[in-house]
Amino acid sequence: MDGFSESRLESLYKDFRPLQELNHEGYIANINSWRKYLIDTDFGNPNGMIFECGSTFLQSLSRGKLGVPKSIDVVIDSLVQEEYLIPFESFDNGEMYTEELPRLFRWLGISGKSWKRYRSRKNEERLYLKEVKLIKRSVVESRYEDINEEIKKNILEQVSGITDIIFPTFEFYEITNFKKYLKDEQDEFLVMLRYLEVYKHVIIREGATIKIVNHQVLALLNTSPTVITENDRSIAELKAGIININRQVKKIEVDIEGYVKKMHGSAFQSLSRESQKQYLKAKRLSELYLTKLLTYLNTLLSLKKQLDVCSTNNLLFNALNTSKETLKVMNDYVGSAEKVEELLKDVEEEKIRADKISEVLASNDESEENIISDEQLERELNKMEEDMKEQGVVSTLNGDNASTEKLSKELEKLKISTKDENKISTKDDNKIQSEKKEKALEGVLN
Repeated sequence: MDGFSESRLESLYKDFRPLQELNHEGYIANINSWRKYLIDTDFGNPNGMIFECGSTFLQSLSRGKLGVPKSIDVVIDSLVQEEYLIPFESFDNGEMYTEELPRLFRWLGISGKSWKRYRSRKNEERLYLKEVKLIKRSVVESRYEDINEEIKKNILEQVSGITDIIFPTFEFYEITNFKKYLKDEQDEFLVMLRYLEVYKHVIIREGATIKIVNHQVLALLNTSPTVITENDRSIAELKAGIININRQVKKIEVDIEGYVKKMHGSAFQSLSRESQKQYLKAKRLSELYLTKLLTYLNTLLSLKKQLDVCSTNNLLFNALNTSKETLKVMNDYVGSAEKVEELLKDVEEEKIRADKISEVLASNDESEENIISDEQLERELNKMEEDMKEQGVVSTLNGDNASTEKLSKELEKLKISTKDENKISTKDDNKIQSEKKEKALEGVLN
C-alpha cells in the first residue's frame, strides 16, 4: 500500500462498511483501491491459480499500529460478484460458466449462481475471514491455453493406437508438462484436471485413469467418448507398469555403472579380498535383477503393441465392413451382370442405328452436290476469263485518253501567252510560236 498518505491508509484499514450508506462514493473508492492492490500483487500468490483466503492472508496485510484491514471481506466479495474469483466448491460443481437466470428472478433477488451471494466474513472478531480457497478465473483460463497446446502437440499429433489416448494420471501430468505451468502439485493439478474435464471436455477421468475425448481421434479409433471402460482401466494399469519398470531399470543401470566404476578404481585394489568379492557379487545380483526387469518390460511392451494391433484390426474391420456396404449399395443400384450385358447390347444396337442414319444423310449430301455438273462449272470459268480480258482492254484505252488530255493542256498554255506580246511582229511571233509548239510537242512525245 505504498504511495498512500497516512490519512488515506487509516481510511482503508478501518471498518468502512458504514460508508455504504453514509458516503457511498468513499465506500466505492476504498473498494477500488483495495481491489487494484490485490490484483497487482496477485493476492500474495504470483501466477498461482488459487487464492487462499483466511487468517494467514489477513495477517499478511497487517500494517503496524493500523493492524489488519477491518473490511477486506467487502473487497473479496466484490471480486466474487465480478467473477474474478470463483469459490472452490462452485468451481468443482461446474458452476463457473453457468448462465444467469431471467431478469425477473434476478429482480426478485434470486441468482442462477449460488456464489453470487457469497460472503467471506465469518464473524466480527479480529481474524474474521473464512478459511476458504478461491479460484482466480483469468489465471485458470490462461494456463488452460498452455496445457491444451501441450495436449495437441504431445498427444493428438502422435496418436497411432488406442494406448496413445489413455493414461495413468501421473503419466498425463508428465506428457502435458503440468509442472512447467502449474505451481502446486496437489490443488492446482486437480483444478486443471477439473477444468479440462468439466468445462472444456478435453478429457474424462475415473480414479487414476485419464482418457482423451477428442471426437476426431475417438472416431478414428472407434472407442467410446463418454465413459472409461474396463479395457481403458486395464490399458492405464499396463502403461503404469511399463513406466514403473522403466524407472527401476534406470535405477539398476546406475547401480551397475557405480559398481563397475568402483571396481576399476585404484581404491578397489586396496580392499580385502572378501570386500572385493562382495562388490562383485552385488554387481552380479544387480545384473540378474536387471535381466528379470527387462524380461518383464519386454512382456508388457509386447502386450501394449498387441493392444494397438487389435485396435488397428478393429479399425480395419470397420473400414472393410463399411466398404462392403458401400459396394453393395452401388451394385444394387447398378443391378445384376445380366442386366449390364443387356444394357451394353442395347447401347451397341443404338450405335449401329446411329451409323446407318449418318450414312443415309451423307449419301443425300452427295446427291445434292451432283446437281451442279462439271460442264456448267467449266462454262462459268470461261465466261469469267473473257470478262477479265475485256476489263484489261478498257484499262488500256483509259491510259491513252489520259495522255491526250495532257497534250491539250500544254497547248492551252501556249495560247494564253500570245495576248501579252503585242509589240512583237507577226512574222517573229509566228516563228516563235512555231518553235514553242515544236518544243512542247517534243516534251510531250518524250
